Amino acid sequence: MIEARARGTNFTVLVFKCSLNSDCGTGQFITRYALQQPLDPAAMNWWNNIHMFAKAEVDDAGGPAVIVDVNPDHDGMGYRSFPNICEIWSEARQVFEEHIGS
Repeated sequence: MIEARARGTNFTVLVFKCSLNSDCGTGQFITRYALQQPLDPAAMNWWNNIHMFAKAEVDDAGGPAVIVDVNPDHDGMGYRSFPNICEIWSEARQVFEEHIGS
C-alpha cells in the first residue's frame, strides 16, 4: 500500500499479485472524501454509468470514493505504462471532485 498526496488530495495505491514485493500485476488508485452532506448512492450510480475507467462508491455514512483499477499489460506498472495510468487517475479524480463539489 502506498499513501500519497497530489494537488491537495490524499489517495492510496493498492498493489496486488506481486512477486517478492515487486513485479506487481494489478492495482487500484483510491481516494475517499469526507463531505459535510452524505451523498446519495444514485449519484454514484449515475457516475458509474458514464465513466469507463473510474468507478465511484459511497460508504455507509454517505462518504464517496473514486477508484481506478489498474491492470497493466506486458509492462506491468513500469516506465512505459505508469505515466498513462497516472494521467487516467488524475483526470478521473479531478472530474469526480467536480461532480461531488469537493
